[in-house]
Amino acid sequence: MSKDTVIRRPLLANGERLKAKATRPRSSRDNKFHPVTTAEAHALLAPQVNTMMRSLETLSPEVVGRHVVIEATLYPNYLAPSHFPAEVLKAAGVYVVGARAAYATKRTAKRVLEDQTTRTLLLAGAPAAVKRLAKQVSDAPSWHNEKQWEELRRFSAVGLPPIESVIVGRPVEPQRPSITFEAVLSHIFDDPEHEAVWADENFARFALMVRSRGGVVDAEYRRDVGGLTFVPVLAPAGAMNRIAEFNLLRALRPMPEFAPFPEDSLRVVHSHPKLSRACRAGERPLHTIAVFDGGVNDKLPVFAPFVKTYPLTTQPAGGIALKHGSMVTSALLYGSVDPASTLPDPTVNIDHYRVFPMPPLQKGAPDHRLYDVLDKIKATLQQHHYPIVVLSIGPNDSIDEHSEPDRFTAELDALAFEQDITFIVAVGNNGELDTELGYDRVQPPGDMVNGIGVGAITRNPRDPKKRWHRANYSARGPGREGQRVQPLVVEFGGSDDELFVGFDDRGRLTTAAGTSFASPTVGRAVGGLQSLIEAARHRADIFRVFTVHHAERGRGHGKQYCNLGYGRVPASFAPAFECASNEVTVLYEDELPRGESTALRFPFPRGLPVDAKFELFWTLSYVADVDPRDATDYTLTGIETIFRPDSRKHTLTDPNTKKTTPVDTVADRTQIAAALAAGSRLSEEPSAHSNWSLTKGEQLLRRDGKWETVMPGRVLLKAGELFEPRLDLLHLRRENGRLVKGKAIQPLRFAMMLTIRCLSNHAVYDMVASQYRVLTPLVRLPVRMTTVA
Repeated sequence: MSKDTVIRRPLLANGERLKAKATRPRSSRDNKFHPVTTAEAHALLAPQVNTMMRSLETLSPEVVGRHVVIEATLYPNYLAPSHFPAEVLKAAGVYVVGARAAYATKRTAKRVLEDQTTRTLLLAGAPAAVKRLAKQVSDAPSWHNEKQWEELRRFSAVGLPPIESVIVGRPVEPQRPSITFEAVLSHIFDDPEHEAVWADENFARFALMVRSRGGVVDAEYRRDVGGLTFVPVLAPAGAMNRIAEFNLLRALRPMPEFAPFPEDSLRVVHSHPKLSRACRAGERPLHTIAVFDGGVNDKLPVFAPFVKTYPLTTQPAGGIALKHGSMVTSALLYGSVDPASTLPDPTVNIDHYRVFPMPPLQKGAPDHRLYDVLDKIKATLQQHHYPIVVLSIGPNDSIDEHSEPDRFTAELDALAFEQDITFIVAVGNNGELDTELGYDRVQPPGDMVNGIGVGAITRNPRDPKKRWHRANYSARGPGREGQRVQPLVVEFGGSDDELFVGFDDRGRLTTAAGTSFASPTVGRAVGGLQSLIEAARHRADIFRVFTVHHAERGRGHGKQYCNLGYGRVPASFAPAFECASNEVTVLYEDELPRGESTALRFPFPRGLPVDAKFELFWTLSYVADVDPRDATDYTLTGIETIFRPDSRKHTLTDPNTKKTTPVDTVADRTQIAAALAAGSRLSEEPSAHSNWSLTKGEQLLRRDGKWETVMPGRVLLKAGELFEPRLDLLHLRRENGRLVKGKAIQPLRFAMMLTIRCLSNHAVYDMVASQYRVLTPLVRLPVRMTTVA
């Protein structure tokens, strides 16, 4: 073994061997404070349902299906799935077909908070079922309907979906004679087995209605995704309001086009770096990444023998699309090129699928080309498995977390979950557009919850410390629920002050700037990780936990949902496999059964001075299945976490006063024994750290990451405050807004990386290695290459 592969203090694995069962304590969060009385709720809602029923009677038969869609907005007090009004909806015979974000007033015992986030439920049912629900609301509260009103009072508004909520974007050029829109329809059914049949029936009804308003529905490109139907529609701009009258229409918006390729900064650099050692030796890496872009000349020496091109379009390669595809491929192979140096060895091979240029738009037909490209990406990845896929393309459309996810995002999130693919995607170059209108927000599929969204940074030459900053053009967060921190990470993408350098379609060094080049640079690092770990760990949860945990934090990371994500990705993960003497990093891998609480114990060493200062930080990652119908509950799985720093610290609860007293089970044994004899109760589990308070409401828990697929944590404590510390995990599952349980729910696989760092520079690594023998080194594999035949 060569000297550079010898690791003296290797990253440790098998952290899951330290786990133990935990008891889930009762909590006081989301107490039953009601913002309105049942009488107040009746006075508010009864007129609304009366108006709703009169409106239903006037609806034309051409705009409704067998079932009717209505909406009901919850007070923010009832955001938690445990408050879902299941019984009253079941009694009426209506069911949930989706939800979108909303704002409402939250009242507590002490405060009134305006414009708090909540959710509007989209409900469906037969006309008779909707009438039953209306009658429940119309009947004044009394002793015989008390249980119904306990749930009905959770609604702040009930009615038909207004056209303003269906139209989620207006055309930029309304004067054009016809415009392609994207229509999104909700699925309805009396039985899940009838969903597909009824979807066909309602689609035909919708197409007929659109035709009557001077439009055409592109039935060939109808796509059903998770309880929704997406379809392109060509219609006059002035017909939007009339089309939006269709009751089952969830959303109507102008069909986005693909984001333009950055070309303003493309300049040829007259320099010729030497080919890499691997290229000269005819060697190739062992692993391959897929890229979908504008193509590349794979015969050029800088790209061969590492790149193979597969055309997925009949259009000839060329133009700005080919330049962009070449620059993306160059970034994935070499990062930003130093013209004066020898090219580095690539970390991966590339299968480059050319999806651009797209065919010309057909006159008089809807523009379905975005759908066509997505279909080709999806079909390719279903046929050929790639653990990692890089995308620097996507719709030119900022996210709106109030609406359902873009089809691009929903389809790729589902693929990531089903096939364990790590998508590394650019978040967009729209960061300098209007903030108030939200035009600077992350673009699809950069808002994926199961991927790695990448933003761009650059260095300011006028900064004496040469610190990196967000590139002005890089799209801003936050993302949607499930991954609110977007971009997830950042990497150098170039700017006017310091341009990104790569090879164009003629093999010339060219400069550019964009998140399009930051994302493949991250792909180069993550792709190289494949060569360092065994194949069994080539999983999305592992790739993402490495990426986030070892990202370099920059200025501004104290802000929530900052636009720098979790930091800059290292050029190589090789250094992460060795720890400093004053720290230890441990990898945990396990599965969480639904409803069981698991304690992941931290290997904190014994025998340290009580005043020794420590930083503990961890990153937890998993891949979730998603519900594209629900903008507020998009991820269906979540993990609730509680950090318990000291196993000796508990609480005593007086049965009469309910007062709690903190105690130390070692130092306060006499006090505890007396209290227990008097009837007090000692908590089963150690006390939680204040940042993991059990009294937090659902809004704070969501903000802190309860349903996020990447969950970091960090504490600064002294050794005297740490004794057998642990992180308790509880796997949660929700469907249609309510928590669900059962043995049929699959365990949730996750990965967690923990670093314990002594800021007082004690030799922590050796202490942990000797005291926790169940932890074994995660051996870094030597990088191997194959010889080209």
